[in-house]
Amino acid sequence: MPELNERQATMLAHILNNIRPDWTINSIITLLSKNRTIPSFADLTIAAITKAKDPTCKTPAPIMLPGKHWPETTRNQIPTGPECPDHTGHPANTCGPCTIDIQLGDRPPHLHGKNLHQHKRNPPQPGWRNNPTPTGSTTN
Repeated sequence: MPELNERQATMLAHILNNIRPDWTINSIITLLSKNRTIPSFADLTIAAITKAKDPTCKTPAPIMLPGKHWPETTRNQIPTGPECPDHTGHPANTCGPCTIDIQLGDRPPHLHGKNLHQHKRNPPQPGWRNNPTPTGSTTN
């Protein structure tokens, strides 16, 4: 599959920003730079413009996801991107187990498709729910 070059990414970003001024050129270029392997520039352009014209699409991120916005001949060729470091076999950008973790409150949304344990904070002290006074506080 061909690689998207910087000139193509910049041109497409300007076109999409013209259609969707709420999508910044920088955010579109960032998305495209993370997903350089594409079926073809023409097919990416069709998919991107289709998503840009969809009022329910709030950000450019879904452009790179598989779906009906891609031409039928290339739908099964969409690269899935890097694998989720926490869930083997799941693409990081569409990791279902990460989505479930977020819904359950076990993962912050900004760590979708990223290594949770690398960013995890220290666990609370044992019995913290039963302690009405925070450690180090005084009561009057």
